[in-house]
Amino acid sequence: MPAILNNDETVLTPGQMRALGNGNGGGIALTYAPRIDARGADVGVLPRIMKEIDRSKKEAVAMMTDQIQRGGGMASVVGRRR
Repeated sequence: MPAILNNDETVLTPGQMRALGNGNGGGIALTYAPRIDARGADVGVLPRIMKEIDRSKKEAVAMMTDQIQRGGGMASVVGRRR
């Protein structure tokens, strides 16, 4: 059946809907929450810690994106076929 979509709309396959949890609050949620115990560290180290957190977060996202695009284990998590 044809559909008229706006530029910011898309059609999802049944597999994509399952991956999203069918709109029932299910789906996948990833949280990045590093724990760093810097008690006793020099106050000047905070910018370096924050920079490293940002770098490692970007690295994790890049690795997950690569896995999805290459059909790795993360591909099935987001509803793509392996």
